[in-house]
Amino acid sequence: MSSSAHRSRLTMGAIIVMSLLLLVGACFLAMVYHQVQANRTKSMEFEDFISYGTPIPAGTDALGNRVSVVLTESRVDKPVFANVTLASHMKYWWREWSLAAEQVLQDLRSGNWHRSQATPAP
Repeated sequence: MSSSAHRSRLTMGAIIVMSLLLLVGACFLAMVYHQVQANRTKSMEFEDFISYGTPIPAGTDALGNRVSVVLTESRVDKPVFANVTLASHMKYWWREWSLAAEQVLQDLRSGNWHRSQATPAP
């Protein structure tokens, strides 16, 4: 085998290894970013109901007299929630990312990698 062919194979191998390392690093970074977002507090607070229904009145009685009796309230209540997102106020952003990276690594080591992919609780 010639020296140039051997060098060519080593170069191709190095490119493949570097590509795989870059891909794994990008996947890990995406998981850490997702964990940072999940660590930020999100909550929903109940405010009130909005009624979209209108009462259905009875127009007349059996004798034809006008009556103001409500047959049904026909209530259609929709709950209203306020979404509150509290952003992290950490002075140093790398501490927030460091904490998230530790959580992701711990999940990966324990086999719970799907927990890092979970969406934050409302």
